[in-house]
Amino acid sequence: MLWSPHLAVVRRRATVLRAEGLATLTEEDDPYDGVERPVRAVGRYLYEPDGAVIRAGLVTAVAGAVDGGLLDEHIAYVTSDAGFRTPYAATYEVLEELPYREKALRAALRERGVGRLTIKKRGVDVVPEQLRKRLALRGDAEATVVLTRVAGEGTALLVRPV
Repeated sequence: MLWSPHLAVVRRRATVLRAEGLATLTEEDDPYDGVERPVRAVGRYLYEPDGAVIRAGLVTAVAGAVDGGLLDEHIAYVTSDAGFRTPYAATYEVLEELPYREKALRAALRERGVGRLTIKKRGVDVVPEQLRKRLALRGDAEATVVLTRVAGEGTALLVRPV
């Protein structure tokens, strides 16, 4: 793509290409542009913004679109009590929220019989492949865990893709 600041009609733009077509988000879509970032407690749904949205600095536009807020002011995860499908973010239902401690996480995964685990992370210092080995998973179930900060605290969210 070729970009020229002389042709720009907005300061920030994220364009997401999906099988369903093209979707564009700008700062004009962001109700929080220029105001304090909306931070809130974990809701029923978690949204993982597309990389283009993050790079354009439009994560709060996703928060506005899903009637939600950020888990942490510096982390690009959005949460809401309402479930939406959006081309700008992957949607997950939050099944459980745990403090991020390996022992508690291991116990929760064993209780569910999880043998295959997808680990997503932002804002925590962990190497997913090493953590997966330390968890010593056994079972037939599959799960997704999001390791992040919520209000500055390390948190593990067990989620299900919607």
